Amino acid sequence: MIKNRLPACLLLLLFPFFLRSQSTSNDCANAQLLCNKNLVTVPFFNGAGSNTSEVGTPSCLEFPFPESHSSWFKWTIETSGSLGFTILPINEQDDFDFVLYRLQGDLSQYDLREELRCLAYGPEMGESKSVGQNCTGATGLVAGAAPTAFGEGCPVGVENFLELVSVESGESYILFVNNFRSSNGFLLEFSGTCTFKEIAGPCNTSTSTVLNNLQDAVLDVSEVVPNPATDAAQINLTATRALAGQLLLIDLNGRIRKSNPLTIMPGENILSLDVSLLEPGVFFVKIRLEGHTYLARFYKH
Repeated sequence: MIKNRLPACLLLLLFPFFLRSQSTSNDCANAQLLCNKNLVTVPFFNGAGSNTSEVGTPSCLEFPFPESHSSWFKWTIETSGSLGFTILPINEQDDFDFVLYRLQGDLSQYDLREELRCLAYGPEMGESKSVGQNCTGATGLVAGAAPTAFGEGCPVGVENFLELVSVESGESYILFVNNFRSSNGFLLEFSGTCTFKEIAGPCNTSTSTVLNNLQDAVLDVSEVVPNPATDAAQINLTATRALAGQLLLIDLNGRIRKSNPLTIMPGENILSLDVSLLEPGVFFVKIRLEGHTYLARFYKH
């Protein structure tokens, strides 16, 4: 994320994404309750909320966090284990940051929180978007990453991920996500061995696996089928005109595993996906077509 001292979130592999509306909670007090580790789809941010100073000065910055476009999420652990997550922006040039907290009480005591992980790397204010690209795009917690990070600038060789967190049954957590550059949304995919507790309340109930920023009626795209996939899958796409773009295949660690040019013809298109050489796990497909972006999550058996 851009950081600045300011005063006191045809063939080959092809998978498009739709993004269904997911309410965004941009203040800690009304954080979105999560009752399972289902994929969370956030099409856009609704600003920074009414309290833009609640993050304060986190450990990864030397000044108050410049909250701009934010979302908050909360949950309680059912089964102990490891906790990880991947934040995948709809626009990979956006600068996403996050802070993960453990609550000292239950979910209602959100002011009593202990910071566990903070990542706020990003190009400096005024730098070109091409600068520090390793500090933009996908971010989160994955196995084998550094346990801590500091946020001013984008040091050479830095990774945009931090280490998993060990969690215990009954503990409650809050996650703050901020997009420093724009109101564009993201996918939030949880990983690790822990499970979340089912709690009475307005839980996230979305079952969508796709997200997009479609702004006109030039495209109609299906989800990836079958999902999970073993060797092959397909996507059905209908276009009102010819479109050219790019397909990206991204793994849970944010690494681009494949990048291919893409041409879509007017009418119905069947996009065949060869996933036979992928290892088992979670993958994301990103399709960029002349200003339109689609993200989709699928499992490889």
